[in-house]
Amino acid sequence: MINFCRNLGLNVLKGEGIEILSSLESNSISLITIFHMIEHMDSEKLALLLEQCYRVLKEDGILIMETPSIDNLLVSSKLFYIDSTHINHINPDRIIFDIQCAGFSKAKYYYINGGPLEYAPSLKLTRVLNGIAQDLSIIACKSNSISDYIFKHHFDWENNLSQAPTTLQAATNFDYEMERTLNEQSKSIHDLNEFIHLLNQEVILYKEKLRILESNLLIINKLILPFNTILRYFKKLIIYFCTSIFSFMCNYRITRSILNNKYNLLLIRATFKVFPFNLLNVSYEKVYEAINKVKQIDIKSMHFNQKLIEHYNNSSSSKEMRNILVKKNF
Repeated sequence: MINFCRNLGLNVLKGEGIEILSSLESNSISLITIFHMIEHMDSEKLALLLEQCYRVLKEDGILIMETPSIDNLLVSSKLFYIDSTHINHINPDRIIFDIQCAGFSKAKYYYINGGPLEYAPSLKLTRVLNGIAQDLSIIACKSNSISDYIFKHHFDWENNLSQAPTTLQAATNFDYEMERTLNEQSKSIHDLNEFIHLLNQEVILYKEKLRILESNLLIINKLILPFNTILRYFKKLIIYFCTSIFSFMCNYRITRSILNNKYNLLLIRATFKVFPFNLLNVSYEKVYEAINKVKQIDIKSMHFNQKLIEHYNNSSSSKEMRNILVKKNF
């Protein structure tokens, strides 16, 4: 890294931080950056480092430091100890106090570089453990004018600082979402209970209406029972009467021819359409079938009679019998 910077034409000094700073003139440096170094120093050396930073910075100078955030539970309890040279957990409020004790007018810290689950849903508990800021950034100004300039009047640069939530913020979001979800579920359960209560009331009401309806139907059935009996007898009577008339008409050829007349069949069909004969279990098809059977009987009878006449005309014995009857004046 040193060779890379020197190849760019930069004046690079290699050495121990406090010793290098001690060799520089006072009020000679505009900017000091210290990235992931102060966690490797004990408290006494850190205090000396801050004093030297204040001495060599110009009046408009700025100090920028970055260190692992002990607010992150995984960092402070596990990841911090991957590097065995880490010896100092930097408390953000304490380091601000130490910076101001060194003479700086204003110092402020920011939680930056969120974990992999920073943008996970707030209801994921793992976001509280592995989604919050992993690093702490500290910015200090030597003079009030510069601190007012960057912290009060021109702070748009904070939007590019990769700020991330703290453990408390993530836990607060978790509690808020949990409480909101529970309230919504409680409201849904309450609404469902109200709906079920209304349904139960309606079921009770309909049961009562059904009970009244069943009682009324029972009364009506008892009232119309005599009428049903009369209707059944009347039905039998009509059927008997129609059957008798039909049988009577079927016994004579003239009445049978009347029944078989197409106009009478049309009249019968029209009658079945107008009157509710279906209540008597009598249909036009049944009547037509009976008439057709009678018609077939007539046709067979005619054929049989025709054969008898032919036999009579062709029989010699019948002719002899005829002559005998004629002679005897029959």
